[in-house]
Amino acid sequence: TLEALMEYLGKHAPRVMSWDRDGYKGGVFFDKRPDGSLTGECVVKFESKRAAMYALVDIDRGRMGPKLIYACYEVVPAPPDRGRVKLMGLPTKTSTKDVINFFSGWLLAPEADGHDPELLLGDEGEPTGEATVTFLDVEASDHALVEFDWTRKVHGVTVSFEPMVPITWDEVEEKWTLRDQFAPSTIKLLTDQGWI
Repeated sequence: TLEALMEYLGKHAPRVMSWDRDGYKGGVFFDKRPDGSLTGECVVKFESKRAAMYALVDIDRGRMGPKLIYACYEVVPAPPDRGRVKLMGLPTKTSTKDVINFFSGWLLAPEADGHDPELLLGDEGEPTGEATVTFLDVEASDHALVEFDWTRKVHGVTVSFEPMVPITWDEVEEKWTLRDQFAPSTIKLLTDQGWI
């Protein structure tokens, strides 16, 4: 059960993402056979890579009652343009390193896989003050949209960001309960798309 799993996770349970869609409940997806019975496997979504790695060290090869538990870590890549956001209002002297530092602590896609932040340029090659960033997955970008620390700045300037792919009605309903945490650009995006 979810309760038994959270008890097994112990001190790591508070680091599990609150995720109740796509078959997940409380950040956990229990794998089932075609007849609906459990396979004995599950996927747990943690709020960060660091939290997942710490949990992995503690819970791998542990026991849940008489059963020996094996744990592994897997990164699920985002589909094209999902999990990508556009930053706006960046100073002209902004570098990709500045963008990475702005999102420090958040799950960005590995740079080694070609997911460097991209600083957008105008027709004459001049900085537009915008950049695109790819998160590790859609959940990470969604999490950032509603829980980001908006006091962070780039070279002393307040910037904002919004998803690159139009969000769905289900996503709007979920995020609307947290609207007081939205960036003004996200409110504008929802308004422009006719959601609010």
